[in-house]
Amino acid sequence: MPLTVFAGLVFFILVLLGSGTVEPVIRGLAQDSDMPAWIVVLVPALFGGLYAMLLYQGAARREIDLSQCSTRAAMVAVLTWISVAAFVTFIWSPADGMWETFKGVLALMGIVAGGPLLMACLLGGGAVFFALQRRFPVIRYD
Repeated sequence: MPLTVFAGLVFFILVLLGSGTVEPVIRGLAQDSDMPAWIVVLVPALFGGLYAMLLYQGAARREIDLSQCSTRAAMVAVLTWISVAAFVTFIWSPADGMWETFKGVLALMGIVAGGPLLMACLLGGGAVFFALQRRFPVIRYD
């Protein structure tokens, strides 16, 4: 398995666990927007995995240290946070006043889900750094 796929899977699993910690809030949002709760829980994990695959592309070819892995992980967290806020705004807000709703959702998501999301992404960055240092045989580093 390539390193980018490994990073995507690790971030997907950890962000899924992180979004599970705020599941009661997410369930209320899903009920308000008439969507199944599992979709609203799964979306942050999908975004996290996608951004991890994009940002860790080519990481095995370069000498990358822990600070660079942490920076990429923080970027995954920020991009996931903005994307999930945009998704929630899209499913929850009426067409008029969407920008105001987006700003409110962005602030609320930062307060409610920011900690678990950042922790999950930093753990994912540490796991990718560990895999880069150990060079496991099941992961391709090309």
